[in-house]
Amino acid sequence: LTHHFIMLMKDEFANKESIFAFLNLVDLLTVPQMILGCRCGWLTLGFLRSYRALRTYERLEFLNSLGVITFNSAASDVTRRIIVTVLRFVALVVVYAGAIFVVEVLGEFDFMYEARYSTSMGDISFFTMIYWVLETVTTVGYGDYAPKTVLSRAITMMCMMSGVIVVALETATIAEIWTVQSRGSGSYRKKAGSSHVVLMGGAVQHCDDSL
Repeated sequence: LTHHFIMLMKDEFANKESIFAFLNLVDLLTVPQMILGCRCGWLTLGFLRSYRALRTYERLEFLNSLGVITFNSAASDVTRRIIVTVLRFVALVVVYAGAIFVVEVLGEFDFMYEARYSTSMGDISFFTMIYWVLETVTTVGYGDYAPKTVLSRAITMMCMMSGVIVVALETATIAEIWTVQSRGSGSYRKKAGSSHVVLMGGAVQHCDDSL
C-alpha cells in the first residue's frame, strides 16, 4: 500500500485523468482511513472497498484470459462466471447499503428540500411519487424500512434499477456459457434396426435423410 501511494504521488500526478480515475479516488478515500483508523465518528467509506475487491478479481480473470498469469485454472467457464456474478452481487449490496446508511444518518440537506402536500395517501411530493412508481414497477415492495431523505431515495431507485439489470444480464450470460459448453456433450443411444453411426461436424449444414 505504501508503494502504491508513493507511485501515485511520483508518476500519477503527471496524468490528471489517472488521478481522478474512480478506482484511484476509492483508494485515496478509503485506504488511509483503514490504515490510520481515522474516521469522523460513525462516518466511513470503507464499504467502497468491496467494489475495489471486485475490480481486482475481474482484473485477475482478464489477465488469465490473456495468458499473462494462471489464475483459478481448475474452474470451468461457468464456475468462473458464477463466481464473478456472486462477487458483483455482494459488491452491489454492500455499496448501496453503505451509501444509503451514510446519507440517511446525515439527514436531509437544506438544498434538497421538497415541498410536500397532505393527501389521503399521506404527505407526498412529485419525487415521492416517482420513487413509489419505480418501487412498484420493479416489484421491490415497500418493506419494513424505507428511505426518508431525497438523496437516499434517489440512491435506492438506482439500486432497484441496477439490481434488476445486473441479475438479468448475469443470468443470460451464465445460461449462454452453459449452452455453449453443453454442445456436443450428449450421449449416443443406439436405435433398433440401425447398423452404423455417422458423425458430422458443425460445418455440415445439410445431409441426406437416407444416412
